[in-house]
Amino acid sequence: VDQAWQRGGNASNSSSVLVQLRSSGCELLTTLATGWETDFVVADLQGRGICLEHCVVHEGCRLPTSYVVLSQETGARTIVHYRKLPELVLADFQRVNLADYKWIHFEGRNVEEVLKMLAVVESHRSSHPDQELHVSLEIEKVRPELHCLFDKADLVFVSKEVAQVLGHHTAESAVRGLKDRTKSWASIVCAWGTAGADGFNQQEKHVHSDAFPPERLVDTLAAGDTFNAGIIHCLCRGLSLEAAISFGCRIAGAKCGQRGLDDLLKHLPKE
Repeated sequence: VDQAWQRGGNASNSSSVLVQLRSSGCELLTTLATGWETDFVVADLQGRGICLEHCVVHEGCRLPTSYVVLSQETGARTIVHYRKLPELVLADFQRVNLADYKWIHFEGRNVEEVLKMLAVVESHRSSHPDQELHVSLEIEKVRPELHCLFDKADLVFVSKEVAQVLGHHTAESAVRGLKDRTKSWASIVCAWGTAGADGFNQQEKHVHSDAFPPERLVDTLAAGDTFNAGIIHCLCRGLSLEAAISFGCRIAGAKCGQRGLDDLLKHLPKE
């Protein structure tokens, strides 16, 4: 029996991976509470070089906390989550100068406000056609109200759980069947655990990568966030969707072979 205290959160985890991949400048925009938990999280993020300049602090609130029971034998996890912290709203997002960014990634949550933020980004892109600004979005939770987000991004990550609820039993079925919900030029990606991951877009059509499991499964926590970061990193560099998904699967597999997110590149499988 062992225990550890570590920072989590989808976007927070992905940021930790992106800075290791030396993606140019990584910033996390989120809401924060006050107290020793927040001090711990802020120190950890800033120590990794993640910018928190525009984060919103809510006095008198507590930082969301997840209690994770991890099986040392199988790597499986059970999570109990507590949250009492306001979500980001449009006014928070409008403090950001969009001209400073190349890629913005959204979590699918707080739908009404996220839709407003996405509309602001789209308006900015229309009025600044010479700026390269990409938008990705993760639809992870099984919530019907999130389905309106499919056509709001250039890259859509859809989870296995959402795909299954929508009637798909493989990643290939998911990306082929859900592509019509996205923008015509957008890419859609779905990871399917040990079956690897698939993607689809107009240029490459259907692409697939096998999974790259570690020699010993240690910890699957944040594997999906690691996968997303790997793909965003590759696409930012101009690589193909096929290459991006393959790298995403490789780095997610490396993460599953270790605790936490530190030193991931050391554990990437060799070609």
